[in-house]
This record gives sequence, C-alpha cells and structure tokens, in this order.
Amino acid sequence: MLRKIRPTKTIRTNEYNEEDQSKYTEQYTHNTGLILFCIKEKDEETKEERKEKKENLYNDQSVFNNQQD
Repeated sequence: MLRKIRPTKTIRTNEYNEEDQSKYTEQYTHNTGLILFCIKEKDEETKEERKEKKENLYNDQSVFNNQQD
C-alpha cells in the first residue's frame, strides 16, 4: 500500500541548481530519517504582487460573466 510521505521538517538551502539559477533545492527530513530533495522554483513575487494578480483576475472574471448575460 502506498502512503504519502509527509515531511516533518523543511530545510531550505541556498544550493542553487547550476543550470537554472531560478531554482533552489529544498530538503525534507522525514520522521523515519529519510531525506527527500525537491527542486522548486524560486518565488520572486511578493505578497502584494500576488494579491494584485488575484484582484485583477477576479475583476476580469466579473467582466466576462457580465458579458455573458
């Protein structure tokens, strides 16, 4: 039976992928002592930018919904 491994501790390292500098390596330590590595995109957006994007998307959808009526 397959079980999803949930990390108990997350360590973000500054080990950047040499081919792609926008990615960093995240290291998870599971409670069994298993170490998982995950390469993730570097998050360069700030909270304000994300909030602004969400508001713009919401406004665009409401305009689109009004045109359908």
